[in-house]
Amino acid sequence: MEIMIKKRDGHFEPLSVEKTKRMIAFACLGLDSCDPLELELDAKLQFVDGMTTKEIQKTLVQTAIEKVISKKDDGFGNQVNKMNQDWQFVAARLFLFDLYKEAAITRRYKAFGYGNFPNLVHMLVEEKKYADFFVKEYTPDELQELGDYIKPKRDYLFNYEGLKLLADRYLVKGFNKEIFELPQERFMAIAMHLALVEGENKVEYAKKFYDLMSQLKMTTATPTLANAGTPFHQLSSCFISGVDDNLWSIYDVNSKFSRVSKHGGALG
Repeated sequence: MEIMIKKRDGHFEPLSVEKTKRMIAFACLGLDSCDPLELELDAKLQFVDGMTTKEIQKTLVQTAIEKVISKKDDGFGNQVNKMNQDWQFVAARLFLFDLYKEAAITRRYKAFGYGNFPNLVHMLVEEKKYADFFVKEYTPDELQELGDYIKPKRDYLFNYEGLKLLADRYLVKGFNKEIFELPQERFMAIAMHLALVEGENKVEYAKKFYDLMSQLKMTTATPTLANAGTPFHQLSSCFISGVDDNLWSIYDVNSKFSRVSKHGGALG
């Protein structure tokens, strides 16, 4: 009996073990200390009819993470911990492939990886997930230029923990957690927002800001990571207020800072 696998868009297709092997090999590409066959064997994948591709991916990611620290014999009969951080990058790539596939379904394109950036900007502005200044302050040619400047391969600089944090907390998603943005698009959206004050030089500065963030040379505060480019673009982390020595002032400050905290700010 042929085993059928459920794809992310809901349709079923016959199991192709070769596809899984190619994906694992691609995730290990360039990481000489990570053997694709070793990951396949350690994952102990047991394919069953109706299994989802997401379940397969989750098993592979978890196996790669567990391989970061492994037990080895030191030659004297002792079991010692051996660390191989490269498996963190394999796990990140496998997780990244998941994001690519989810984004393709949500955004209705067929390419593996990044789609058309200007189309994404216009779609998210219409969905009120991006602020409209992206289409008011940037011309179509400027959006295309910045979209062409995006460097997808910089996604491979992430280890698993960093990529998972970015995906869970900061990428723009739909109401049901559908993936709209990919990591490099989040960096570019932040860069474009920060560059607005540069006027005619905003495209040049957006590229500079993007390069710094996408090469992981710097990061921004949590509110900037989460809110830049969105309709609620509160970018600051720290707020300071004085409190008068009376009950109403205390209540007033508590009320203000509960709203600040809701959007990622903190009280000093």
